[in-house]
Amino acid sequence: MTESEVLDAIEKRWCRKGEHVLLRNVAVASGRRYMDGAAVGMWPSRGIRLEGFEVKVDRHDFLNEMKDPAKADETYRDCDCLWLAVVHGVCNLAEVPSAWGVVVAHDSGPKPLNILRPPLWRATSNAFPRIVLVNLLRAAGRPGEALITKRIQDADEAGYMRGQNGAEVRRLNCKIRDLEEVVRKASLSEWSSSADCESVARIVRALRGRDAGTLLARLRALPAQARAIAEEAERAIRAAQALETGEEQSETLRREEEAEEHLAEIEEALR
Repeated sequence: MTESEVLDAIEKRWCRKGEHVLLRNVAVASGRRYMDGAAVGMWPSRGIRLEGFEVKVDRHDFLNEMKDPAKADETYRDCDCLWLAVVHGVCNLAEVPSAWGVVVAHDSGPKPLNILRPPLWRATSNAFPRIVLVNLLRAAGRPGEALITKRIQDADEAGYMRGQNGAEVRRLNCKIRDLEEVVRKASLSEWSSSADCESVARIVRALRGRDAGTLLARLRALPAQARAIAEEAERAIRAAQALETGEEQSETLRREEEAEEHLAEIEEALR
C-alpha cells in the first residue's frame, strides 16, 4: 500500500460519521516539516482535539525515523496525540515509543484498519495556536497531493476507456465497410429469392450507427449467414450447370432430328 492509501483507510475509519475531518500534509509551525495527516475533532461533546498521524509504509524508512523519534514528537507537538500508521511487516509493537498509538492498514479483508495500541493523550488545551490553525486551514483549502494524483489517474483511466471504445468502434466500422463491399460484389440481387441473403443485407444496414457492444453481437451472427449464402451459391451453381447440360442435350437432339429429316427428303427425291 502507498502512503495515500493508508491515509484513505484512516479517513474511512475516523471520518465515517462526521466526527473528524482528516487533513493531509499539514505544515508545522516551523514550516520545515509536515504532518502526514491531522484529524480534527468536530464534536464538542467528544472534545475538539487534534490527532496526528505519521505514516510509514517501508521498514527502512521506519527504522530511520526511530533513530531520532524526538523529531516526530517535535513535528506533532501541537497535537493531542500521535498515531503511527503502518502496513503489515513495517514494525514490531515493541519498537514504537510507548506514547504513540499504532494502527495497521490492510489492502484487503473486512477491516481496512486495525488499532494495535491507543496513544497516550497529552495534557493540552482545545485552543490551537494561531499558526497551527492557519496551517490547518491552508491544508483544508487546497486539494492534497494524493487527491490531485487520484484525479489525474481517474482522468487518465476515463480517457483511456474512451480511446479504447473509440478504437473498437472504428475497427468495427472498417469491418462493416469491408463486408458491405463483399456484399456489393456478390450481387445479392441475383439471388433475391434467398431469404438468407436478404437477412445478411438487413444485418449490414442495421449495423450502421450501433454502439460497440451491439456491433460485436451483430458481427458474431454473420458467420452463420455467410455459410448460408455459400450453400445457396453452390445450389445456384449446380442448377446452372444442370441447365447448361440440359440445353446441350436438347441442341444435339434437335440437330439429329434435322439430319433425319434432311435424309428423308433426299430419299424422297431419289424415288
